[in-house]
Amino acid sequence: APCCHKEVRPQLDAHFNKNKDRDPLQDVLRYGIYRERIAETITDSIRALLLEQAGYQVNVFEFIGGEHTSKNVMITGIRRNKECTKSERDSLSKRLQNLTKMYGIKSQ
Repeated sequence: APCCHKEVRPQLDAHFNKNKDRDPLQDVLRYGIYRERIAETITDSIRALLLEQAGYQVNVFEFIGGEHTSKNVMITGIRRNKECTKSERDSLSKRLQNLTKMYGIKSQ
């Protein structure tokens, strides 16, 4: 999993700059502040999917009010008693691939 959104942001920027005329989010991603926020969201989503693949029940929630900090997302995982089935792992893997492909994330 990426350690922080700063690993994802340059890849998102490169992907957007290469595909900006075709990107359905072009009017959002053209603003740096939104790219920063989306990079944070993508990073946390990758973390959550990887935890699910590893057999955790995952919750993502705001843990400190937005008035105190903009970085207020907590990801928690509780180890499930039962392992994921192959079908569940394959589905999570495909979802992770779709997410990273959509935003041009090649490495983490």
